[in-house]
Amino acid sequence: MNVLKTIRNYYFYCGIEKDEYNAVKKDAYISNFEVWKILHF
Repeated sequence: MNVLKTIRNYYFYCGIEKDEYNAVKKDAYISNFEVWKILHF
């Protein structure tokens, strides 16, 4: 079962646990938005 959990973490959460992913998800969206805004300009 541990192997399936590891595969799931890499596939859905970029190699980190779900709780860690949810904690940084908002910051990642904000950072990506700023980069795309600058590149689009």
